[in-house]
Amino acid sequence: MTTDTTSHRPGSDRRSFLKSGALLAAPIVAATPAVALAGDDTSRRLARLEDERAIEALHRAWLRRFNTEGAERTAEFFVAGKAQAPAGAGCSILQDPHEDHAAIEISDDGATATCRYSCEIETRSQIEPDCTFAHMARLQGSGAVRRVEKRGLVASYVKADGAWAIDSVKLV
Repeated sequence: MTTDTTSHRPGSDRRSFLKSGALLAAPIVAATPAVALAGDDTSRRLARLEDERAIEALHRAWLRRFNTEGAERTAEFFVAGKAQAPAGAGCSILQDPHEDHAAIEISDDGATATCRYSCEIETRSQIEPDCTFAHMARLQGSGAVRRVEKRGLVASYVKADGAWAIDSVKLV
């Protein structure tokens, strides 16, 4: 008896070949949207980091101007050019040197942000009494009482036309 080598074997027809090819390609097709989503997530994270760095730079520039020239000279950093002095104006704001990075909370739409900074507020007030000790202190260059206290500074930011501006600054 002879054996027919051309006999039909299960799984050897054209249809089964196409099915196995489709099964092998399915994981590649399923992974494609994940790769696309990963790209979207990466660009979203990059945009967030760029926004955070822009806000930090804006805050540093505002703080430097506030401490050197006063609140009246900081209008360019605010929305609509309106300078706003935090409560307790007439002070210096010193960023906490132990704070590496303040937590910046950016809204989901990326149009607003809020940040809370740890700082020290330095205030000076003139010695008021009109007495011999006050006159002596003024003549020696220390006619003011200097106070330093730890406080928090909460700043709100708004993004308009692709640039960040300060909306409000409050001492807490």
